[in-house]
Amino acid sequence: MPAPPCADVIAKLHDAYLALAAGEREQTITFGERSATFTQANLKALKDLYMLYWRTCGAAEGYPNLNAGGAERGPPARIRLF
Repeated sequence: MPAPPCADVIAKLHDAYLALAAGEREQTITFGERSATFTQANLKALKDLYMLYWRTCGAAEGYPNLNAGGAERGPPARIRLF
């Protein structure tokens, strides 16, 4: 089975990301015979997958860069006072 067109995949990923960011509990994305379910706990993984497709074809299709406007932040730094 051939892979679905990049534009179709990024559209589904973008819609799922926006729904989860808006507070939906879960989103299921279907690609041909396979499907993947994302929850609030998988929001970063969904964003990473979206950005992978965005670099491939999303910018040309007019989809937004979800990393624009800020750096990804890690956990807070721990400071020890002596």
